[in-house]
Amino acid sequence: RTMNATASEPSYADFDDYRHNQRIVVILRWYLLVGWAVVNHWAAPWNQSLLYVDLIALALVVLNARLHLKLRRGEPVGRATAVVMSLFDVIAITAGIAITNRFTNSFFILYYPALAGLALVTASRSVSLLFVTIVAGAYASISIFMTPGLVMANGDDRRLVARIFVMYILVFLANLIIRAERTKRAEAVEAERARASENLELVTASQEERLRAAEQRFRIRREIHDGLAQSLYGLSLNIESIAAQAESSGAVEVGERLAKLIPVARNALLETRHYMLDLSPMLSEQGDVRSALENLAAEFQNISDIEVDLNITNLNIDGEQVAGPGDAGEQISLQPEVATQICRIIQEALANVLRHSGASKVTVNMEHRPTGITVSIEDNGKGFDSANVSGGFGLGHIASRAEELGGKFEVITSDGAGTRILIELPPQPPQKEVTAK
Repeated sequence: RTMNATASEPSYADFDDYRHNQRIVVILRWYLLVGWAVVNHWAAPWNQSLLYVDLIALALVVLNARLHLKLRRGEPVGRATAVVMSLFDVIAITAGIAITNRFTNSFFILYYPALAGLALVTASRSVSLLFVTIVAGAYASISIFMTPGLVMANGDDRRLVARIFVMYILVFLANLIIRAERTKRAEAVEAERARASENLELVTASQEERLRAAEQRFRIRREIHDGLAQSLYGLSLNIESIAAQAESSGAVEVGERLAKLIPVARNALLETRHYMLDLSPMLSEQGDVRSALENLAAEFQNISDIEVDLNITNLNIDGEQVAGPGDAGEQISLQPEVATQICRIIQEALANVLRHSGASKVTVNMEHRPTGITVSIEDNGKGFDSANVSGGFGLGHIASRAEELGGKFEVITSDGAGTRILIELPPQPPQKEVTAK
């Protein structure tokens, strides 16, 4: 059975939750009601007054059962509920004593849980003593002035004093308990406040640290963009221009040597751009892989002059396409950390194409379906001997990223036949939707 929000353990930090002590009162009331019923119905002859008392006792049973049910359900018991229950106890008990045998009626024992229940929700000792004095005065008046009164020869006066004395002792002890409990509650509240304050300080410090780190990354990124990246871009253009002039003026050997520097300059520029991307978020908060990869492909093509054919397909469980590869509205929504890893894999693979392949075209395919994600990067370059895969070519980072996502990594290549990198990933959790409030 599923509990609702109120069905929880009582909290000492809640000053209006009296489940702790009302459990004791409820159990004590049950024992006294059962004991009174046994004593008064075991051998006592039935009469009209006993019927009235039974009806009053039945009302107390109903109220106590209702309170007991609230406690079993884990519902809070506030001060008002406890006070009303105790006041009804006192009124019903006093009425029962007044209409029956007065002092000789054992119904008086039900005063004790009623007085304890009230004292346990009243921290003021003066209020508790005032209430018990009123009850004791009413009980003493009924016992003394109403028939049959007190029989001094039987020691009724001493028994009356003893009963009233027990009332005061019980209320005094209950008052000590509630004072100790309220002290405990106050300490719990203070501890809650201290924890909340500490958590707030930690959150604030963490946010400030992230903000400082973000500002520092932005400054570094800006310096790279305005300085090193611009210098490398200018250097690349100058090398291309000088190489073209050298060849046109007959200095073929110089032109060829300069031409060899062009991919080196472009690769340096591409790596610089990658460092800049590392210093800034690659994806939006929605984890839109399509937009990130389109930007990455466009930038790579612009820097390297290598054509990039990007295909992203979102498939359903039956293998049917959710939206066409050219549909700009299609969005592959993944957890940001997963989407970022996939983008970094493709980024590293494109960098390898520029460094090693000598290709004029690279095709990037990504299929996302409920059964998993498949990513392939294939170029038309010179390829290499597959026996040398473990020896370099910058594939180690790609393999480690795929393993972090629980996926498989494979390289298909041979000399003169281009290279195909294949990554197969297991199903990934989607980006959680945030409901606007």
